[in-house]
Amino acid sequence: MKTKPELSNEDALNLETWRGQEPEKVDNRTDGRDIRITKTVRMKLRFSEMLRDEAYRRTIESGTKVAEADLIEEALTDWQIKNKVRCD
Repeated sequence: MKTKPELSNEDALNLETWRGQEPEKVDNRTDGRDIRITKTVRMKLRFSEMLRDEAYRRTIESGTKVAEADLIEEALTDWQIKNKVRCD
């Protein structure tokens, strides 16, 4: 699994450096429906920019890497609860 970047150095505060990191690799040792897969979707440019900026803001706030995928998962989980969608 990808290690989290060290945020104590000045490069960690550079948005372009942060955006250039490799995406997280899938851990194939986990069974079940909660494994993470790579899914490519099309979205509006403004949503993509919003995700990047929000992930960067939360990373700086928390001191640990927050991925765009984490934000999407959070939003979909909230949507699933709101709409009472079951995933059996």
